[in-house]
Amino acid sequence: MIFSKRPKVVALLLALPLLNSGCSLFGGSPDPEPVRRAYYQPFGASYRGVSYTQTRQNFDDNTTETDFGLRYFIRADVDSAESGLSVTLQLDSIAVDEGARGGVTQQQVDSAGGAVFQANLEPNGRLSNFYGGESSGGLASELADRILKRFFPIIPGHGAEVGAAWVDTLDSRMVVNGMENTVSLISEHTALDWTTHAGERALQIATMANYTFTGSGSQAGNDFTLEGSGRRHITRFISEQGRYLGLVSADTSDGEAQVPALGIVIPIQQTRNDSLKIIQ
Repeated sequence: MIFSKRPKVVALLLALPLLNSGCSLFGGSPDPEPVRRAYYQPFGASYRGVSYTQTRQNFDDNTTETDFGLRYFIRADVDSAESGLSVTLQLDSIAVDEGARGGVTQQQVDSAGGAVFQANLEPNGRLSNFYGGESSGGLASELADRILKRFFPIIPGHGAEVGAAWVDTLDSRMVVNGMENTVSLISEHTALDWTTHAGERALQIATMANYTFTGSGSQAGNDFTLEGSGRRHITRFISEQGRYLGLVSADTSDGEAQVPALGIVIPIQQTRNDSLKIIQ
């Protein structure tokens, strides 16, 4: 008697779709679906930041340029709390580029290193109840105003997903080089796509920010005022594990400084580039 082997072939062919669909013949489960929405979760990380600013002033057809280069390390620890998430930010070390100090002394740099700040991290990335660094000197306070208080990207409260667009506004007051400034900022954000950044699957968020600023101060015994506007382009990344991975940004602004007692108006242009990279 002759026995056909065709039934065995048919059985094998019927089993192939199970392999292609991600299922195992031996009781396994399909691969988990990738995260589709980025939101903040507890994590700890260290970052390296670099900031470079160039300021040009024109007076009596003479142009003066001032450079300021800053390198710093930040430790961020985000933990669960009764009201959501809490965060501790520490300035591990700070260095100002030689030849690009912008009037910042080494004593100011040394006193700012090690400053610790704490806050509540809201689901949308805003920091509330921000405090700390009181005894660390003026440079630490300036860095808190410029960088730490807006350290995390602003996202929708329920998380960010591809194609989402949102707008946030912010009015802030800060002291820079002894001058009081008020800044009004309007930021338009778009979640572009999931990509790989710093070795992790991450959502890329692009931001276009327009702002205006006013300020006042005193120099060489003369009071002056400052006003102008600027634009900032920012790209940030949030991993699918809820970790902030860093940014790159470019900023340009134009303003005028007026010294009423002398009847002087000085045009000022400024460019600034920043980067923040997760290193651990």
